Amino acid sequence: MPPTLRTDFSIDVALEEWTDLCGQTDGLFSLSPLTSPEPSPPASPVISAKISLPEHGTPSLKCQDPSPTHDHAHDMLLPPPIFPLHISTSYSSSPPFSQCTIPSEEMVLAPSLHMVTTTADPKLKPRKKAKPPYRAARQHASANAARAHRREQTKGSVVDSVPRESSHRKYVKSAQRISSTFVTEKGRAARTGFIGINDRSKSSRMYTLEELTGPTSEHKFKLVKWDGKKPMFVSDSSGRAILILAGHPDDGQWHNLMGLAVDALEIARTRFIPPKKPNRRGSFDSLHCGVSFGGGQTSPSNLRNNKVNQVLLDWLNGLEPFKRLAGFASGAMHTWAKDLFDAYASNLKELHKDPGLKHVFPSSIFSAATYNLGPCTVCHRHKDFSNLPYGYCAVTALGNFDPTQGGHLILWELGLVIEFPPGSTILLPSVLISHSNVPISSNERRYSFTQYTAGGIFRWVAHKCQTKAKYLATLSPDGLAAYAQEESLRWIKGVNLIPVVLRE
Repeated sequence: MPPTLRTDFSIDVALEEWTDLCGQTDGLFSLSPLTSPEPSPPASPVISAKISLPEHGTPSLKCQDPSPTHDHAHDMLLPPPIFPLHISTSYSSSPPFSQCTIPSEEMVLAPSLHMVTTTADPKLKPRKKAKPPYRAARQHASANAARAHRREQTKGSVVDSVPRESSHRKYVKSAQRISSTFVTEKGRAARTGFIGINDRSKSSRMYTLEELTGPTSEHKFKLVKWDGKKPMFVSDSSGRAILILAGHPDDGQWHNLMGLAVDALEIARTRFIPPKKPNRRGSFDSLHCGVSFGGGQTSPSNLRNNKVNQVLLDWLNGLEPFKRLAGFASGAMHTWAKDLFDAYASNLKELHKDPGLKHVFPSSIFSAATYNLGPCTVCHRHKDFSNLPYGYCAVTALGNFDPTQGGHLILWELGLVIEFPPGSTILLPSVLISHSNVPISSNERRYSFTQYTAGGIFRWVAHKCQTKAKYLATLSPDGLAAYAQEESLRWIKGVNLIPVVLRE
């Protein structure tokens, strides 16, 4: 029975087969040039052409011609010769062995080449030489290190670029204006200008759309229809954009991404451990994260949660939908209100010099965020008086509801009821304007994602990251006089950071 060659060829396998086959040639020569009695290696051994590959066709042995000036002394340093076996899958008979010769030195010196190959298709283009794995790995690691270095340099820094003219023209200059007679300078803010005044304007009564805007309504509020995408803004008596309907990114997959956010909030709601105190803003549960300052605290600190809720928060904060929402709201603020954005960025940079304070979303200009878990997130009338009075609060509506029938944003001092479609974002001064929502139907679900910065954090940074008493103790008489002057003007200076949108 003729000998059989295996198909799992490698250098070691080929060498083993060579040794086995040459052992049948009556000791024609020794494979080792160091022990051969002959002065030079012999010609190619005579090997029977009856070698076959059962069930895989007949191999075709092809070798290169020997070099006419072969250096036998160099052969003493080379490994034993190996046949490069080129396997053809055709079932033809083997060619005469006279066509086979000893491989050249180049073939012996290149053991990394595949010694067994299939017949190549002449129509196929040769592949480009791949980079060595170690080189590709070094380049990949170097690129990652460079990106990490750039992120570290810009972390918490003030964005000193100006909004692109194309973005400003697309989103601001082309936005529809909704005029109001609201006088921002007369807004109810504390004398220091850091927080608002709790005027007890909250109410737990829910108002339907007909009660607010219908023909028989006693309020006679104006209904603003909004598709949730096209930018709009509400101006005060001086033309300031006190409320910005930013919309959402121009992304074809945005609807699907917001669907993932809704699913995540519903999962969190089923695993959430509610607090003992009821939510003063409505009959729904909320998860809070980030840095806050107020309520008797002596310094800013991370919002605390129990272990279960903290695990849920860490999971939600790492999801792509909420990272995108955080970045979009800050980008909208940068485009619409660059001066106010810079004030927030400068404050955030100083705040996070304390390594113990966690910045939840690196792409966000806000220091805290809240997930309102619903399933019916409909707010009562209220003000968020602890936030910065001349600043914005970013609110994103989420869920499955008809925005033309419910979920509207009610702005009491402005006399407006605005349609608020899911997946869209609005920037509003939640300290100055009382706001609430129109109820949704019983078979619908509504959630929301909000971002904000407590006014106490701005006070902490203005006092060189210490309490007001400690800061004033460091000032001279002249310094105290200058501080009193600055404090009296802080509210007006803050109001002037709100952008005035002019028409060309």
